[in-house]
Amino acid sequence: MLAIVERVSITVSATSVLRRNAVKREFERFMSKRGVIIANTGTPDVPEADVVRAYLAEFLQDPRICPLPAPLWKIILHAFILPKRAHASAEKYRQIWTSQGSPLQSGMASLAHKLQASFNEQDKATLVRHGMSYGSPSIKQALGELKAEGCDELVVLSLYPQNALSTTGVVLMRACCFNPPRLASANEARRLLQCSPALS
Repeated sequence: MLAIVERVSITVSATSVLRRNAVKREFERFMSKRGVIIANTGTPDVPEADVVRAYLAEFLQDPRICPLPAPLWKIILHAFILPKRAHASAEKYRQIWTSQGSPLQSGMASLAHKLQASFNEQDKATLVRHGMSYGSPSIKQALGELKAEGCDELVVLSLYPQNALSTTGVVLMRACCFNPPRLASANEARRLLQCSPALS
């Protein structure tokens, strides 16, 4: 009889532990936060030649874009390309600049806001930020904000119509090199966003 009681006690204890662990996992899942970064190439902060030059230098010195060995390309870039392109590009930026700043910057901020509002209607556990491969706000900055908010899962959406090393490849590199939380798979990202009208 004593042996039976001991076995029953062990079984009950084991069941209680399993239930507590299941409840703990469900609680942790419920309390976890998901971060979403929508990413694009980038834009200078203002349409001034010195600012545009700094933006172009960051962009054109990326090894995924640079067409020549880095030392040679750096000389050509700074001696010949940037002095001319900075002023010409600044003038083109001025022609499309709006009262809200860069069209790309304001458009990305608006999309992030709409996406956040859409998620807020479903749950409070998804935070949205936008980040740029070059310029600001950078993907690093967006990632830092999400990590500071306690996000333990990350979905990065590259807003490009094509998959290439110089576009989506740069975004992935920017996201991964700062040791983010778990990156959601493409299927998880689709499931996460399929009910959001902000990206439709």
